[in-house]
Amino acid sequence: MPSHRPRFSIILAAGKGTRMRSADLHKVCFPIDGRPAINRALEVYKACGIEHHIIVVGAMANQVMETVTREHDNVIFAYQAEQLGTGHAARQGARVLEALRADEDVLIVVGDRILEQIALERLIDVYYAEQCDMAFMVTPKSAQSESGRVLFASDGSVLANVEVRDIWQRRALARIRQLVAQGTPPTREQARALLLEHISERRAPTAFGDLWQQLQDGPAQPTAEDWTSWVPESATHFAFTDARGYQLVFTPDQVDASPVVNVSVYLLKSRVLHAALTRLQANNAQREEYLPDIINILAQDPETAYRVRAVRIDNPNHVLAFNNPAELLQIEVYFQEKKRPQKPPELAIGPGFRPVASWIAAIQQMGAPSASDADAALIHEFPAIYGDHPELLEERRRTYLSLLDHAQRVLGPDSPVFIVRAPGRVNILGRHVDHQ
Repeated sequence: MPSHRPRFSIILAAGKGTRMRSADLHKVCFPIDGRPAINRALEVYKACGIEHHIIVVGAMANQVMETVTREHDNVIFAYQAEQLGTGHAARQGARVLEALRADEDVLIVVGDRILEQIALERLIDVYYAEQCDMAFMVTPKSAQSESGRVLFASDGSVLANVEVRDIWQRRALARIRQLVAQGTPPTREQARALLLEHISERRAPTAFGDLWQQLQDGPAQPTAEDWTSWVPESATHFAFTDARGYQLVFTPDQVDASPVVNVSVYLLKSRVLHAALTRLQANNAQREEYLPDIINILAQDPETAYRVRAVRIDNPNHVLAFNNPAELLQIEVYFQEKKRPQKPPELAIGPGFRPVASWIAAIQQMGAPSASDADAALIHEFPAIYGDHPELLEERRRTYLSLLDHAQRVLGPDSPVFIVRAPGRVNILGRHVDHQ
């Protein structure tokens, strides 16, 4: 367990989880290897030393509360009456911290996130070791990932997070502007088809606002002037200001090409959280307050110079999430595989892993003209370790042969072994001093 750790978590579990297609079971209550997902997650947070948990509930609130309290205490529930975005949900949890007057470090995570303890401990370690104002997890982008793309400035510092639906929105608008610039302004139906390539018809009125209304009521063949009026240039790209005050502009494709994505696991100071939440806006494709926008707010604040770090977790199984039954099944398969006994890897016989008798022959013939290339390398390895004093080298060679002779009697001459040198002293408790 990390020596420093946050005391509080805020867990967002108010959403409807419509893609799970269940009217009876809340998304975070679906079982994984026999245990509700949210209870499994809480077990990991507690194992990392996080003592108190604020769970934001909304849809099927009673079910979530009953599920959690069957296994866990030290839990406070906050209610989100309307689902107005993850940022709005986080604000409900943050109000509980304010009421408790808790000026603390706090973990914020969505309720369907399933973390391995090693991943969360790494986030905590980086946060405290680098004295961050906020640290958050990123993972390599998979082919079908719909998680927010994370951008970095030229010096490697965090710049921004961009949600996928915002990329889709601006890519469609940029395509319309491109057609106009080419002298082939689209018809109303052509534009409508472009806008619906990624965003559903149900979400289109929210994502495209007045433009969508024009496509319903406007002229069948809008003019180039109509399009440039309806789709301003600023709506076709992303512009950010880094901590030094420089403006950086990205096309939707450049943003989408980011190799890492945000997986919605944040660790930050509560006062920093409050400052960021007060500045959230809903001017995006979903007209919601995005919690990931706190990355943009903090990373691009030139006056306060918040220290924001992205902590990369490369193993995809260490940060799991599900949005539909197929993804939940993949997680279930992973947990079932973990329970099966793992067969030790088979090591190929080679210069570093060979039968005891082969080691004895190699050390006896060290430096001889007939030695193989691998065995001849020993004559260079010994002086590199022990120096070039002949008497010391001969004493070390005899010591190795004595050890190998004992191994031959105990293990047999055909048993393959490594030779591992572990320099250092051993104290009377038998512990290796260097290890401590």
